[in-house]
Amino acid sequence: QPFFGDFAYAKVWLGQKGIVMPMHYDATDNIYVMAWGRKRAIIGEPGQLDAFYRYPNGHPLVGSSQVNLTEPDLDQYPQFKDARLREVIVGPGDLLYLPAWWWHQFEQPFE
Repeated sequence: QPFFGDFAYAKVWLGQKGIVMPMHYDATDNIYVMAWGRKRAIIGEPGQLDAFYRYPNGHPLVGSSQVNLTEPDLDQYPQFKDARLREVIVGPGDLLYLPAWWWHQFEQPFE
């Protein structure tokens, strides 16, 4: 048990083509290991609360962005134009480490 103690809260995410996990951050570190297929990860450094229009404290989606990254509405969310984003494609055998508080959105547009 001591060796696996840190994995007590591990999660396995499975998805199919077309699935999008909208932009959010987690309070814990994440390690994404791709067994098969490919995903697009859009990531943003911590902070940027104004640019991502984080849902307010007390809201069920606190920690998530109100902006639809697929079709951002810059009239409604004008500060999103200042967001600092990176795109990463992860494929079979790849590992992506995301420290706590990094914004991330995962998409499966490929297979």
